[in-house]
Amino acid sequence: MEKPLHVFLLILELYVLQSTLATKFSSSRESLAHDDECSMLFQFKEHISINQSASDPHAYPKVASWKLNRSDCCLWDGVECSGKSSGHVIGIDLSSSFLYGPIKSNNSLFNLIHLRTLNLADNDFQFSQIPSGIGRHLHLANLNLSYSLFGGQIPNEITQLTQLVSLDPLQKSSY
Repeated sequence: MEKPLHVFLLILELYVLQSTLATKFSSSRESLAHDDECSMLFQFKEHISINQSASDPHAYPKVASWKLNRSDCCLWDGVECSGKSSGHVIGIDLSSSFLYGPIKSNNSLFNLIHLRTLNLADNDFQFSQIPSGIGRHLHLANLNLSYSLFGGQIPNEITQLTQLVSLDPLQKSSY
């Protein structure tokens, strides 16, 4: 009589474990970023240079950890995603990441339409102008370009950022 009870309990335990794992993996899939957004981030990484003299000596290149074969870019260093329901990339913090050289206005970074926070502080964009593509981030609330060595005039497209509540001092950038 004991043996059938042990078998029954073992089967019940395996069933509960399987159900728990299935629920966990299906709900974690909901928090993954959209594949197209991961691709856009990876394209950005591929089109920017890394130079160790471009940031504070104690910094590190966050984009170095970005690998396209990792299915969830929400786990990439410096990337923040929204909750489980949508999984959109809403924040990018690439401050002090050794980013070097100009960013073109057609860069894939500016196609991340759900972005709310963008931090590019303490990098060296070689006195290039702030890309006009910044104006496509209509949901952007926080923008930090301080100590990033942007130059030239602020593009008119920045006026399209009607939800912007925080713009870190551009005067620190050489205007």
